[in-house]
Amino acid sequence: MTKMDEFTLDMTSGFRGTAKWMFAEFVGKPIHYLEVGIYEGRSGCWMLDNVLTHPLADHTGVDVAQGDRDAAAHETAIQNFSRHKGKYVLIRGDSTEVLPALVRWQARFEIVYIDGGHAKEQCLADLNNAWPLVAPGGVLLCDDYLHPDYGVKEAVDQFIGETGLEPFYKDYQVAWRKL
Repeated sequence: MTKMDEFTLDMTSGFRGTAKWMFAEFVGKPIHYLEVGIYEGRSGCWMLDNVLTHPLADHTGVDVAQGDRDAAAHETAIQNFSRHKGKYVLIRGDSTEVLPALVRWQARFEIVYIDGGHAKEQCLADLNNAWPLVAPGGVLLCDDYLHPDYGVKEAVDQFIGETGLEPFYKDYQVAWRKL
């Protein structure tokens, strides 16, 4: 990170630890990365600095950014991403609308990271809407599985039960690979 980056919270240390080994095969390749829930852009900037290093690799972020706190965080994200000109797109909108639109446009991403709405229904919708966006050989990663105050665990467990997709990694984050 550079001095330009500004973050109020470190909510990504677990993500960075998992991402280092999980995404090692993608480093320096021209891949597309989708992140649902960008907040201030910390994990996205980390990915751009450490994984999305190929000139053609890019980051697409989706964030609803409602309310004063979220709007301020979104503006901070824009500032933090600004040093990665041409390598990112930030979409401000509801993921339950944006992800199906990306599916209709036949978008594909080698990595999809879900860390948006933490209520069970929102997370389950994001998982179901994101899976068709994962390119063959790509990874779908969901954060906050073990957070006791969120509905992510219920959503992930229901997603597994309904789809039969077994994760290859299951801890605080849960990850699936599309074969």
